[in-house]
Amino acid sequence: RGQTPTAPPRRNFAPPAVQAPDAETRRQIAEKTAALRDAVARLRERQIPDEVLAEVEIHLVAAERIDRLDEWYHRDAGRWTLTTLDQGLQRAQQSAQGTAPWAETPGEWTVRAYRSQVDGSLQPYAVLLPATYQRGQPHRIDLVLHGRDSALTEAKFIATHRGRAPDNLPGIQLELFGRGNNAYRWSGETDLFEALAAFRAGLPGVSDREHDPVDPRRIVLRGFSMGGAGTWHIRSEEHTSELQS
Repeated sequence: RGQTPTAPPRRNFAPPAVQAPDAETRRQIAEKTAALRDAVARLRERQIPDEVLAEVEIHLVAAERIDRLDEWYHRDAGRWTLTTLDQGLQRAQQSAQGTAPWAETPGEWTVRAYRSQVDGSLQPYAVLLPATYQRGQPHRIDLVLHGRDSALTEAKFIATHRGRAPDNLPGIQLELFGRGNNAYRWSGETDLFEALAAFRAGLPGVSDREHDPVDPRRIVLRGFSMGGAGTWHIRSEEHTSELQS
């Protein structure tokens, strides 16, 4: 009694210090960005389906944004950007027929994308199909909300979602970008529903659009830290029915 209460410690939410790539890496990034920009323009002229174009163009958006905003927040940011550009250039070649052969690769991570109805922006998400995945069969799906990452960029998200699925993966795993670190509120909340809808809609030449790959009775929402808070927020009865619809 009689003591002045102390204020809680202030948390620092500033991004990490910039660690810009070396000159040679920046040169390669600029060269590949220009090549991918031209490839995307040619695909647009050919009027390939927009949902396929989005899954190519997201790599260009990621590379342009990290450079324009100087978001080199990690020593590997330059390498991640080159990986992102290489994958975008590969997809540009693969999508020449208006299909997306990368989208259905059981047992391996693949980065997908959609054009948001919120603001027309391209947003990435990542999907891991179990090795036992079968087209036309409904599967359990885990929607995973990431925790806070002050170094998160689209390029990092794309480049680090690679590799094989564990043997005991119980179903499909879909990980959200969530527009960065906005705690899955507002547009970040909408990201969950739009990404899930884009995945369930399928892509030309890949999915059987008459068969939903998701079992609406087995939709699991989970996350840790900021993702855990997002799970708590979205798990309301209103949102649960929206997920299952």
